[in-house]
Order: sequence, then C-alpha cells, then structure tokens
Amino acid sequence: MIALGVSLVRKQYHQYESATQESELILRDGLVSAIETFARTVLKDQVETFLMTDQKILIMAGEIFIDNREEAICVYAICDRAAPEKRVREALSRIHTAFLSKYPKVSGVVSLERYSNFAETIDAILGDLVLRPQDRLDRLL
Repeated sequence: MIALGVSLVRKQYHQYESATQESELILRDGLVSAIETFARTVLKDQVETFLMTDQKILIMAGEIFIDNREEAICVYAICDRAAPEKRVREALSRIHTAFLSKYPKVSGVVSLERYSNFAETIDAILGDLVLRPQDRLDRLL
C-alpha cells in the first residue's frame, strides 16, 4: 500500500520474499507508484493490471486523507499470472476499506513503522490466497 510515493504497509509471501533488501523493496514500490501516478495524472486513466511473463501486478487506486487533504493511495499485489484476479481484486478492496476504517485520517509523515501492525489484517483478509497451488492441495489431503 503506497501513499505519497511512500509505502505504508508491505507484506510479502513466497518467492517474493527474496526481495528483502530495502533498496529492492523501495524500487518495487517506486515502480508501482510511478505507473499509477503516470496513468492518473498524465493519461487521466487507471492502470489495473501490469502483465509480465510469469507475474502480474494488480493495482487498485483509492483515496485517503493525509493531513486533512485527500490524497491518492495505491493498493497492489504482485502475484502469479494465473492468480484468480477477481478474488485478488476483492481482497485489495477489503484491505483498502479495512485500512481506512483503522486509520481514517493520517497525519504527519507516512512510514512503514507506523502501520506495521496492519500486516496481520492483510493476512486475515487474504486467507488462502497466499497459499501456493501445491499448498492448497496439501491442505485438502
């Protein structure tokens, strides 16, 4: 989740855990923020999906109040290209709503540390979406 070009909350699962260096994480957030901002301000449009060979980035743009000003917020998920897009988008929407419920007005400088406990809420909302297909199968057996 990104606001004002800064990550508010980060949660990683599986192969994406390899991007653990802070510089890599900042670059990833910066790329998503730049794509969303470019589409919104220059093209007057939205980017919903950014496709790559094996993965896709699903982006949901929204609004948040920061220092009593309405600002753009970007909730996104990097997932396998075959991930169930409708379910992931529904989860992104619920994450955005839950964040706004917990933090209706943000003040001061936004930072990862301030909202780190929200990661537990993300886990609860995503549920089994975070499981690999093999993990889902193993749970059934």
